[in-house]
Amino acid sequence: MKWSDYTMMWQSPAGHYLLYNSLSNTFAAAEPGLAAELEKIRGNPGTYDFSNNPALLLQLRRARVLVEDGEERDLLNLNLLTRNLGNMQNATLGLTIVPTLACNFRCTYCYQQHKRPQRMSDAVQAQLLAFIERFKFYGQLKFLDVCWFGGEPLLEFDRIRRVTEEFQALEVPYKASMVTNGYLLDKERIGELEDLKIGTIQITIDGPEEVHNQRRPHASKGDSYAVIMANIGRLLDRWPGRLALRVNVDRSNREQFFEVRGQLRQRFPSKNLEIYPGIVQDGPRNNPDAPCECTSEEVTDFLLALSREDNGEHSRDLYPNTSFCTANMRNSFVIGPEGEVYNCWHDVGNPEWVAGSIFPDREWNYTLLSRYMVGTEVFADEACRRCFFLPRCSGGCAHFRARRLFQGEDFNTCLGMKDRFTEFLEVRYRKQSQENSGAKNQTGG
Repeated sequence: MKWSDYTMMWQSPAGHYLLYNSLSNTFAAAEPGLAAELEKIRGNPGTYDFSNNPALLLQLRRARVLVEDGEERDLLNLNLLTRNLGNMQNATLGLTIVPTLACNFRCTYCYQQHKRPQRMSDAVQAQLLAFIERFKFYGQLKFLDVCWFGGEPLLEFDRIRRVTEEFQALEVPYKASMVTNGYLLDKERIGELEDLKIGTIQITIDGPEEVHNQRRPHASKGDSYAVIMANIGRLLDRWPGRLALRVNVDRSNREQFFEVRGQLRQRFPSKNLEIYPGIVQDGPRNNPDAPCECTSEEVTDFLLALSREDNGEHSRDLYPNTSFCTANMRNSFVIGPEGEVYNCWHDVGNPEWVAGSIFPDREWNYTLLSRYMVGTEVFADEACRRCFFLPRCSGGCAHFRARRLFQGEDFNTCLGMKDRFTEFLEVRYRKQSQENSGAKNQTGG
């Protein structure tokens, strides 16, 4: 029996003794007396006498703090198996559908450098339905999950209506979401969202108003902020779904995020609203108007400030949890307006990253598919296999991993919190301590 290589224990600047294990994702605090015993166990677990405290041995074994020889390897293999099974599931067909690459905005940081104003035709719509029906025929369609994307999908709202009608006629459980700039989300379209089964919408606001209008101008009408704000107000009043407001953050505006979030919360005090930062690190480098992208260190600084500002309440991306990416999944596809198929949203409109087509007589790029589905796997990366966070890391964005691994581009896809991980956990500990203290006060304990 040994102390796991995937366990860290430290004393925080505030004097707390904290322990984290990435195999089990266990995070715990220890009183000074227990911490002293844990130090003895870490030094030589084989000679430590647990006879007076067998429960401690059981706890350390369950948390994978203590492991048998070869156990870590087996647990990592189990982790990999779980990930592979998740990526290869075939019960849900996930489609991100791009009915048009046209857009009514001219955002300074847009990554769709190759976009052209194609729009989905009736022939592509027919092939899209046939593509889905093939999954149903082979028993691989238990649930259909669609995200409408663009370009700007609301430019093709009539097409969305017609396609949704055909999806609902398939008689399989169906839900949808949408990523839109919100400019065309007027009261008539809002009134149809429930019938279209659109339960989640993402809109980007880069405000305050003057900043948003500079970064996300309408293509012909200039300022867009006021129209979007009015549409959001109507949306939250009349639609029961979940709205995610994304505030893109880079070096030029990251200090304003908290101000913007506070203003949005005050203006829209809805429980169905989430406001979160989107870190801009991948803008087109050849665009002189693109804002300066954040470095990895600046991203970490911002996320740590976010964690402290919220006292650990909003832990989006601030605690290591594995996640599945559509780019790696067998039954997940991004379908462009001409029927072309991509692995990832970032690839849309770029001919070099087309993986296949919904038309049955056209070829697929199996090399690209294998790079996404296998080549970007963290367990295939020697540097990742030596990392403490391997059991809890998905390797970051699969698109940028692919570009780094297979095209030699310089992208850092590691966990943003990696180098200052203990600071994030200390914020989390303070939050948990306050919650526990509050619970005791309520119960009189």
